[in-house]
Amino acid sequence: MPVLSYHHIKEYAAEAGFSLSGVARSRVLEEHGPRFAASLAASGEGALGYLVRDPARRLDPGRLVPGALTVVMCAMAYDPRPVETPDGLVSAHRRDGDYHPRIMAMLGAMLDRLRADVPGLVGRAFCDTSPILEKAWAVEAGLGWIGRNSLLVNLSLGSYLLLGGLVLAAPADRYDEPYSGSGCGACRRCVAACPAGALAVVTAPDTTESPSETPATVDTRRCISALTIESLRSGISPADPLHGWIYGCDVCQTVCPRQKKCDSPKKNGIFFENQ
Repeated sequence: MPVLSYHHIKEYAAEAGFSLSGVARSRVLEEHGPRFAASLAASGEGALGYLVRDPARRLDPGRLVPGALTVVMCAMAYDPRPVETPDGLVSAHRRDGDYHPRIMAMLGAMLDRLRADVPGLVGRAFCDTSPILEKAWAVEAGLGWIGRNSLLVNLSLGSYLLLGGLVLAAPADRYDEPYSGSGCGACRRCVAACPAGALAVVTAPDTTESPSETPATVDTRRCISALTIESLRSGISPADPLHGWIYGCDVCQTVCPRQKKCDSPKKNGIFFENQ
């Protein structure tokens, strides 16, 4: 069986414009099942519909790409400043509009180059578009940890990261080690700062996770990001107070001490001047 070059994967990711990339061995993420179930339970009937559908599928990349052997995770850093409009605040990730087409194009370019190296390579790109636990796979690929704000946190770049990846039906000649460093510890600043009280630290049952490293679960019935973004898709105006936000919310990121230690603003790994 042809083997993917780890060096080429990293090279193609950087040349496509990603700030970070990691290569993980595909497997069923059984240990993430209780945590994922706990996150759904936190929102009750308000859980986002696409998350509820066939949750077991999200644990197994082989359900997305039969014969999956490798998962490549990529992250792109973005300008952390929220967008101020006359109507209210817009989350920083929307500064340049919808990021999904751009990241999917970047991943598509990577996949094309890998297929040139390995003809007939079966693979699929994803960016919030497939039943994949993107943050869990980012941890598997060594990119960081899932913070108490429920987002991926990288030691150098913080949590202002857009994620995407590839599931590939071929082995790589090398894999990154899963992230095993320190995480949030006892910090609860994001939990305390959430203006809607949407974050709660709940230890998932049947897990061995340390209480000091337990991420928060997000109640999507209260989360301002969920309320504003999903309401636009559904055409229903959210009833809860939005605290000045009209699309998304960045409060749980802006208060993070790890974020404050990172140089900012930044975008795509390139630092630029304040405007």
